[in-house]
Amino acid sequence: MNAILTPRAEVGLVTAQIERDPVTFIETVLPLLPEHYRELSVHKMHSFELHPDFNVYRQRAARGELLAASLREAGALVGYFFGFIGPALHYVDCLSLSMDIMYVAKRARGSKGRVHGVAALFDCVEAEARRRGVHQIRVGSKIHRGRHTAALYEKRGYTAEEIYWSKWSEVSP
Repeated sequence: MNAILTPRAEVGLVTAQIERDPVTFIETVLPLLPEHYRELSVHKMHSFELHPDFNVYRQRAARGELLAASLREAGALVGYFFGFIGPALHYVDCLSLSMDIMYVAKRARGSKGRVHGVAALFDCVEAEARRRGVHQIRVGSKIHRGRHTAALYEKRGYTAEEIYWSKWSEVSP
């Protein structure tokens, strides 16, 4: 029996857990990436295909800076969270977890503000962040698709602090 306690959250048949080997977990996530890209990517509107730099993930994981969590429904992967842990650039005494990507397949989401899979995933990620001594968790959402994650974040105690804007040039990929 494994004596290491792993943050885990369950809601019905939906379970979330921290992946102790995030590099291997990346391979598990690959089948969901095209669905994630089709639904949420802004880059596709500018003719950029999904092409992650997996070497950066491997390097950050080797330094203990990558947090990966899975969301499963009846054992099948339906979501994930990847974030990077490290001192805030301007506040070196503040250990931060910055979300890189998060995705929950539509079938594992709630409806009209009722969430189940997303809540389980965040319960798990927040527990692991506390365990690692993280002071601040930074998350985001794709606002071109609406503000449907804002209510979830606010309900969980997150506050909106910054908005990033982007401008695309005429240069072809």
